[in-house]
Amino acid sequence: MVNWGKYRQFWSQVAQWSLRKLENADFTTDVSVDRGEGTISVEALDPNGNFRNFLNLETIIVSPKGERVTVQLEQTGPGHYEGKFPTKEVGAYLINLLEKKNGQLQGSQVLGASVNYSPEFAATEPNQNLLRRVSEAGGGRILDIRNPGLNPFEFNRLKTFQPRDLWEWLLRFGILLFPIDVAIRRIQLDAAEWRKLTDKLKGWVLFWKSKPRSVEADESLNALLARREQVRAKTTTAPLVDVNPDLFKPVNVPKVEATPSAPGAAPQPEAKPEEKGKKAPVNTTGRLLEAKKRAQRK
Repeated sequence: MVNWGKYRQFWSQVAQWSLRKLENADFTTDVSVDRGEGTISVEALDPNGNFRNFLNLETIIVSPKGERVTVQLEQTGPGHYEGKFPTKEVGAYLINLLEKKNGQLQGSQVLGASVNYSPEFAATEPNQNLLRRVSEAGGGRILDIRNPGLNPFEFNRLKTFQPRDLWEWLLRFGILLFPIDVAIRRIQLDAAEWRKLTDKLKGWVLFWKSKPRSVEADESLNALLARREQVRAKTTTAPLVDVNPDLFKPVNVPKVEATPSAPGAAPQPEAKPEEKGKKAPVNTTGRLLEAKKRAQRK
């Protein structure tokens, strides 16, 4: 039988015959949730557009926790039916709308509603009564936002601090220093090149360049060096000491007769009277020469 070509068609027809035949109710249904309560609104019209009144409509509502609630819809207008159900839980609600006539089910419609957050968060206005009770219980008061001078949070405020993580900045600084460290250890630079590099860095960072030495400074340095040489020359000469002329007098001086001058010899020029009257400058060297001459004369 399994190999029969109409096997699947046969069993699908059997399943459809065994199920209850329910027609989908031709209703226009709207579900809304407001302040912890859900509302079902139904508009019932026939194919000709006429209102369908006095229908027996009820809904079976399944909450997110699986609890079933049956709500009977009431007619509030021509072809208009409404019903309300509680929505205290957050989640999805399953709604099954049923139409009954003489105790028999005529049609159904499946709907749904969702509550995304607690109904208390939907209220935008403050709960003045609750705030007043809390302030009275704690011995406080309710602040008026229209009077900012009564704000207690603006008086006697204490300074606080909060630690900050520096690891990210230190990591960036280490990444910047890594190529510089490798360059210093790998590249050999002498003193002159380092001086040029530092001058360039000063020009880039501090926006100034090292000025060359002026001519006036060189002249002052030369003058100081010349003065130093003069002072050294004076301090290195022998001091003037008075020497006794008899100290260098010989003990036995041989007598030397005057020999006539040679016929071709040039006569010695005589000293002028003015020069004879002049005295040699008195100093150590002059005294020594005079003492030598006196010794030769004797």
